[in-house]
Amino acid sequence: MSPRSVTGLLVCGLLLSIGVALCLGTVRYTPLELIGEALRALGVSGTTPLDEAHTVILGEIRFPRVLLAALIGGALAVTGAMLQIVFQNPMADASLLGVGSGAALGAVIAVKLGWSFDIFMALTAAAFVGALGAAFLVYAVAQSARSSSLTSLILTGLAVSAFLSGFTSIVLIASEEFRVRAVFFWLAGGLEGR
Repeated sequence: MSPRSVTGLLVCGLLLSIGVALCLGTVRYTPLELIGEALRALGVSGTTPLDEAHTVILGEIRFPRVLLAALIGGALAVTGAMLQIVFQNPMADASLLGVGSGAALGAVIAVKLGWSFDIFMALTAAAFVGALGAAFLVYAVAQSARSSSLTSLILTGLAVSAFLSGFTSIVLIASEEFRVRAVFFWLAGGLEGR
């Protein structure tokens, strides 16, 4: 199969999955209703509009979330492909550098200290700082080993990831139950309110 046909199939699959995601949910839509709303949004007359509640659910709640999910999925795919190229390993992912564990630790600390409830975007900022700190720590430890091989970088990343995961567990154990719930909800991810 040529790269063009593979790309075409993947684009069709993406559009189909977006359409299915827009149709399914607590409030369901038919494909004809979606097409009608899309045409009405483009200014084509002659389509029967949905009632106001269904229009708000589709246009202001579901469509932005589905679009954001597609963008996040694309970003994760590009990140995974870049890591696989850099590490020359088809199994490479972000956990190799401890980035995910660092982000989790930053988020847990922000929740433990109450920043996430008091300061706007504190949880996200703390997770970013934790991820960045983990990456720098992995790089610094790998550099101090005076070995420039990818194997030493991967092993250092896995060790730092395990250490940060353990520290995250300690902070979670020492936290109140409502804070632990907030952390688990954040770690699971979601697209509400975006």
